Amino acid sequence: IEKADIAFVNLEAPVTSPQMKAVRIRKLPILSARASLPSSLAQAGFDIVSLANNHPFDWGLAGVNATLKAVRASGLKFTGLGLDRASAQKPAILEYQGVRIGVIAVTDRVNQPPPKGSRPPFVAWLNQRRLVRQVEALRPTVDILIVSLHWGISYKETFIPSQARIARALARAGADLLIGHHPHVLQPVGFADKAKRVPVAYSLGNFLFGGQKGARARTILLQVDFSVTPGKGRPQLVGIRHLPLVVTQ
Repeated sequence: IEKADIAFVNLEAPVTSPQMKAVRIRKLPILSARASLPSSLAQAGFDIVSLANNHPFDWGLAGVNATLKAVRASGLKFTGLGLDRASAQKPAILEYQGVRIGVIAVTDRVNQPPPKGSRPPFVAWLNQRRLVRQVEALRPTVDILIVSLHWGISYKETFIPSQARIARALARAGADLLIGHHPHVLQPVGFADKAKRVPVAYSLGNFLFGGQKGARARTILLQVDFSVTPGKGRPQLVGIRHLPLVVTQ
């Protein structure tokens, strides 16, 4: 991970503390993470996390605030969650040796509804029309454009046709790489648009997630290599590699 120029991961569990109380309006799993987790991810070599997934509101507003605070303190870049709509939808911008990388993160579901209040927090939703417009607007300002998508059907090892259509639309709008997660199992890695050679990983499966067996324990580290000249148009895909791993306790 440390050898990567830019390393990405989906941070699915909200940061919590013992005094917090979980929100269980819907009978769905509740996740939690120690406040040290974002710093541990940064120390491992990760540079950016997506906070757009189905668990950001598991611990209400306190969980949202604690998560944002811990991620900021770690130095990690993040996108997909915020205390207002604009903050949640704002892309993260990273720079590496003069190359600007833009990352947008969205989700198509949340397990618990947003906390009520005069100023409720927001998560960036997967709305195809809005997302295509956002990609088109961001494209001229970055050298590499990545979209993180929390989508798909849990534990299903294949994607569905609507996902392929969304991926194709985003590739044609200007995305260079699409990274999917949510199903907790691996799904195919291919091209969202073969003509433009835009890779899409429909689901990367689990990475740090205890108690997994069988298909849920098999995962990969995905490496995508680009050749890019800053300010000179879209990057050229050089290669796609993967490192097979097994999640253990």
